Amino acid sequence: MAREAGDDRGAPAAGPAAPWQELLDRLVPGARLLDHRPLHGGVSATTTLVIGREPSGGPCLIVVRVERAADFKDPDRLGSADQARLLAALRDAGLPVPAPLGADPTATLLGAPWLATAFVEGDTGLPPDGPALLGRLLARLHALPPPADLPLPPRRDPAPELQVLAPDLAATCTPGPGPDPVLLHGDYWPGNVLWRRGAVCAILDWEDAALGDPHADLATARIELQVALGAAAVEGFTRAYATARPVEPRRLVAWEALAAAGALASMDAWGLPAEALEHRRRHTREFLERARRPR
Repeated sequence: MAREAGDDRGAPAAGPAAPWQELLDRLVPGARLLDHRPLHGGVSATTTLVIGREPSGGPCLIVVRVERAADFKDPDRLGSADQARLLAALRDAGLPVPAPLGADPTATLLGAPWLATAFVEGDTGLPPDGPALLGRLLARLHALPPPADLPLPPRRDPAPELQVLAPDLAATCTPGPGPDPVLLHGDYWPGNVLWRRGAVCAILDWEDAALGDPHADLATARIELQVALGAAAVEGFTRAYATARPVEPRRLVAWEALAAAGALASMDAWGLPAEALEHRRRHTREFLERARRPR
């Protein structure tokens, strides 16, 4: 997301100005539209960089996420207005997230609900110590008190979804009562974290935020790190997290089984090139195979 704005931010707007000028009028009254460009990434939203000029003459860079249908997404995922409220709460708590600028839960302007945030300069390339930093950052998120006024969906028990996606694992992988519920990101992986000069500058995409078992976030991140960087990155991430918060191996296996089964059931719809898809499928299956081993 970060480096795709290009170097010609003063160029005339590409394509029709409406509705982007109207959106600017709402968010920054008096600003003038200069350009608008699609940003890559994401399968459950279209993302556009809106480039304008403020009345004072300064630049105005806004990222707009417009929801779109995705069969594999939870129908109870957080709406755009609630995402904006969550981002504001997280910023108040000191977490690196984009500043929310506005949201509209209706489809009147852009054809679907949308969320606008300030543009953050950075990229998704992990530094050498990136996995460990991701682990410590996730532990920091899980230590925050969950916002009490947001309709965060519960995510405490993997058993019901496992019964659908991997019935053979539903009984053997179902652990007992879990830890106290925490605020979950819901899709914590390297592609949703921006870096600048070796430090995290923004955690993106909070539509899957939930209240539940911290092992759910751990499982998603571990699978994605395995796909991207291999076992050493997975272990470095997990060790760093475990220095701040407890990790229960049996619960982690259960959530990994669910995350892997869900990914395998939906990844054909992610638009990946064939080689990348096969690479991801192979590494993701390893977590299901691990869950099936006797313990």
